[in-house]
Amino acid sequence: VAIPFWTAAILLLTITIILKYKKIINISNKIILLNSGLIIAGVPFSQVQNFNYLFWIIGGVLAVSSIGWYFYDKQYNKVFDQKYKYN
Repeated sequence: VAIPFWTAAILLLTITIILKYKKIINISNKIILLNSGLIIAGVPFSQVQNFNYLFWIIGGVLAVSSIGWYFYDKQYNKVFDQKYKYN
């Protein structure tokens, strides 16, 4: 059951990336990074089961980086808006 869902997630992520870079949709790079990390962390193939921890680490780092990037931008924009208010 996991492999079809994982394959669908890869397919949807690929379509999203293509549409983003053709400028048909506007989606955040942070969301694409987060989804990529979650997909990498959830590799369901038994052939790579020995390296499962490696996929978890790589996917987790990507997901945490995306979340950190989001909060960094949120804090930076808050400071930037307060510092350069034009009133």
